[in-house]
Amino acid sequence: MPQFTTRRRVRHSAADMFDLVADVERYPEFVPLCKALKVRERSPSGEGTETIVADMTVSFKLVRESFRSRVTLDRILDAAEQVLDEKAFGEATLAEIMERAGVTVGAFYRRFLDKDALLHHLDERFFAELHRRADVVLDPERWSGAPAREIVAEFIAQAVDVYYTRRGLLRSLFLRARTDLVLQQSAMKVNEHFIDKLRTLLLPRRAEMTHTNPHRAVELGFMMVVGALRELVVFGEIWPAPPTDMPALAAEISRMYCGYLGIS
Repeated sequence: MPQFTTRRRVRHSAADMFDLVADVERYPEFVPLCKALKVRERSPSGEGTETIVADMTVSFKLVRESFRSRVTLDRILDAAEQVLDEKAFGEATLAEIMERAGVTVGAFYRRFLDKDALLHHLDERFFAELHRRADVVLDPERWSGAPAREIVAEFIAQAVDVYYTRRGLLRSLFLRARTDLVLQQSAMKVNEHFIDKLRTLLLPRRAEMTHTNPHRAVELGFMMVVGALRELVVFGEIWPAPPTDMPALAAEISRMYCGYLGIS
C-alpha cells in the first residue's frame, strides 16, 4: 500500500490531534481524495490503545482505488512525547501524562512497569519510525538516474525535519544514551541502517565525488550531520545564535556534507 509520512507543528493540543486522527468515520469530510470509508473492526489492544481496521476509497478524476488499513492509536505514548517537548521527563508526573492521554494512572501500570519502561517504548517506536523513513526516503528506485547532490539534499531535509519536530524526544534519547546499553544498541542499528542505505545510493555515483575514500566518507559525513543537528537543533540553547530557519539550515548542512564528499 502506498505510504506518505510527514510531521508538522500545529497550534492544537495532543488530545485534539489524537481525536482528529481517531475520528476515521469522518475522513471523507476533511481528508483530501478520500471519498468513502467503512470501519470493519475496532478492538482494544491494551489500556489506552485501540486498533482500527477500515476500508478507504481514494478517488481522483477517473482513478478510484480502495485500500484496507490497520491503524493503532496509542494515547499514552503520544501524550508522553508531547510532555517531552515541554520539559525533562523526570519533571513530569505520571498523573500529568495520563490526564493528557485520557486514561487513568492505574491503566498505565497495567501496561507499563514504570516510567523507564514507558521511555523504552517511546524509544522503540521512534527507532522503528526512523527505520521505515530510511527505507522510503533512500529507496534506490526513487533515485534512479538522480545525481548524488539531490540525494544528499533530500536526506538532509528529512533529517532536519526529524530533529526539529522530535526535539524533545531526541533530547531525552541523547541524554540517556551515554549510560543506557539497550538504547545504545538500538541507536547503533538505526545509524547502521541509514549509513548502509546512503552507501547503496552514493557509492555507485562515486564518479561525482573527489574524496579518495568515499566508502568511509559517507559514514563520517553522516556522523558530522548527526553531530551538527544534535548541537544546533536539540541543544541549540548553548550557542549564541541557534538557527531558527530550518530550510536554510538544511541547505547549509547539505552543502557541508557534499563539500566533504567532494560533490560539486
